[in-house]
Amino acid sequence: MTSSDNSGEESEQWLSRTLCEAFKIERLRPFQLQHALDLYRGQDVFLTIATGEGKTTVLLSPLLAAKAKGEDGIGIAVVPTKALAEQMEKTATRVGLNAVSVTEDTLREADLSGVDLFKVLTLPGRVRLAIMSPQMLRSERFNAWIRANAIQKALRWMLIDEAHLVLEKSSTFHLPYISIVLMRTRIPSSVVWCAVSGSITVENTPAAATLLGFRPGHHVNARYSLDRAHVKYIPRIFEHPVSGGEFLDTAFTVPPSITCPQDIESTLIFTNTIATSHALMTFLDTLIPASIPNRSQIIKLYNSLMPIDYRQQFVRDLTSGTTLRIGIVTDTLTYGLDIPNVSQRKAQQAVSFFIHKLDHPG
Repeated sequence: MTSSDNSGEESEQWLSRTLCEAFKIERLRPFQLQHALDLYRGQDVFLTIATGEGKTTVLLSPLLAAKAKGEDGIGIAVVPTKALAEQMEKTATRVGLNAVSVTEDTLREADLSGVDLFKVLTLPGRVRLAIMSPQMLRSERFNAWIRANAIQKALRWMLIDEAHLVLEKSSTFHLPYISIVLMRTRIPSSVVWCAVSGSITVENTPAAATLLGFRPGHHVNARYSLDRAHVKYIPRIFEHPVSGGEFLDTAFTVPPSITCPQDIESTLIFTNTIATSHALMTFLDTLIPASIPNRSQIIKLYNSLMPIDYRQQFVRDLTSGTTLRIGIVTDTLTYGLDIPNVSQRKAQQAVSFFIHKLDHPG
């Protein structure tokens, strides 16, 4: 074995040990170690793998490696929603990184407290992670911050979550994600880029990568199976209109013979609007007898207007499966949010986990 091989092996072992200690796990999955090494060596990575497999470990890996080596540097992470920004901030902080969620709300709250979050991110001598929406990349305060010479020198990583949104033309995130490519000309070429997705198709991956500024032949195109064997899709054709206050096609989710919350199978119903969610919850509530214990807790909403504490409690309640049985949610739930242990618990109890989509009423 050559000395370079020895050096590579030592780097691999060191990086694996560093990440395992940070995330408090026994070992990395093979793809995590491979692409953490790619990023550590300065290669851009476009990673596609099923949700829940551990993409965040790869995203944060170069920052954790730099921190372990006592280096300085700034990373920018782009996520579509405030909820995801807060979630990533919590995860990054838990593994020892200095992470700041920079959204309109957090900026406003910090300003009221006399704290400038962009100045916090300017403090030298540590690894820093700024987590923000793609819209924030076009704000005046961000523009002023990123033009500073000290920031340009410190920038080392550009991280993009939910990369498939750059292709979803019907989504409100499409245009903001399209504009991310402009960062290629605004930050040093030495910055390492990593984009991750849990749903992009094989055919669409090259287009998404190009739109985000990844050059063919100059990045690692890392693709793994998106199959989730434990998820069952059961098509159900709607037979009734949803233009009024009744949603009869969803009535089957509440059994007529219900005697306790557990008689209802755990169900997620996706709606296109928050207003539809409220109307649907009102309808389903009428199907639950007044005699059922804790009936007001059986059906709950989840959307972007809910505070982070409520959303976290929603996930805990849905995971425990005690009282919350029907979640009526918007697409906010799908952006990188994992509900741990649900599939395992359901498999053990042989209970189906239905997912429905209710279109916005015309």
